[in-house]
Amino acid sequence: MDSYALLTPSNLLGVLVLWLVATVLYRRLLHPLAGVPGPFLAAITPLYGFYFNAVKGGRFYLEIERSHKVYGLLTRISLILSHYCPLGRLAFIVSQRC
Repeated sequence: MDSYALLTPSNLLGVLVLWLVATVLYRRLLHPLAGVPGPFLAAITPLYGFYFNAVKGGRFYLEIERSHKVYGLLTRISLILSHYCPLGRLAFIVSQRC
């Protein structure tokens, strides 16, 4: 059997898809922050904050505010970050536009 027969494009694509599915399942179900509510993309990719800061022109703080309105006091804002904001302080922090 030729050892290069295992390196076909379909095999490599299958391994890539399997790796992506396993990574998403781990980050959503088994990660230590899996129980923290938040946007799906924030839980599976570190590019969520980058999108709002680079593409949307530095509007990540508005997305964090929206996440608190949707998910409550504790929300997941990145692959490895969560954000906590008491309800009484949320209006003050947003009004300051830090």
